[in-house]
Amino acid sequence: MKKIRKKDFVRRMEEALHTAHFSLRPDVFAYFERIKDEVPSGAKEIVSVYQENAFLAHQEKRALCQDTGYVQVYLYHGRVCLDFPLQATIEEVVRSFYKKHHLRASLAHPLTRENTGDNTPVFLTTEWTEEERLEGVILIKGGGSENTTRSRLFLPTDGLPKIEEWIVEEMKSIGSKGCPPYLLGVGIGGTLEKALSASKQMLLKPLGYRSSDATANEIAHSLKQKINSLPIGFQGLGFGETVMDVFVKILPCHIATLPVAFSIGCNSVRQGHFSL
Repeated sequence: MKKIRKKDFVRRMEEALHTAHFSLRPDVFAYFERIKDEVPSGAKEIVSVYQENAFLAHQEKRALCQDTGYVQVYLYHGRVCLDFPLQATIEEVVRSFYKKHHLRASLAHPLTRENTGDNTPVFLTTEWTEEERLEGVILIKGGGSENTTRSRLFLPTDGLPKIEEWIVEEMKSIGSKGCPPYLLGVGIGGTLEKALSASKQMLLKPLGYRSSDATANEIAHSLKQKINSLPIGFQGLGFGETVMDVFVKILPCHIATLPVAFSIGCNSVRQGHFSL
């Protein structure tokens, strides 16, 4: 069984945090490069701002967004052996990284609002695989996009039209609060917490991703068309797309339930990946 040393894990995770905070996802950067020739002249300036922000963040090692968010780590744990405590090590890396790069600590007690001071705890989700490696994806989520998260328990008899109507109406109400253009992840089925978790993990997919589930792809296409017909657009200014893409995950659920949730990724879509 492959053994992973702490120092190697720390180095790779630091590199992934660096990418997540200071480098816009390549597919999103390419999206802005392509879309700037397709939008009205008034929108070109907004696209240029997005691109300049991404360029300066990468060149000067500055945060893509002043809301440096909370750290969500998705670990895909294969047949490997670790010689260190995982959660404690991850939080050690985050604590050190935020301090070193003078990033805002964004986590606080929910009631007293007392800041934890070091942007921990880190929220960790682990899935087990048969691969002989450990993979991690880091998602940095700010308050703007996080506050647009929605979930609902539908009746099993409600059906797809009612689900789509609810999502579109919620997106209409949300408007530009999460800094569009967005990525939209939707989870249908499972349990309420599984639907929510699936919706957030769908934000890790690249633009243009389509699953092997034809129904999920059809729902994603329908939602994208309906949401982009809303007069929201780039930063709520009414031009450009409101959503860059929509991804849907469908999970089996109890016969008496129909949980649905969606998560939004802002135009910065801050992510990093590491593998050992």
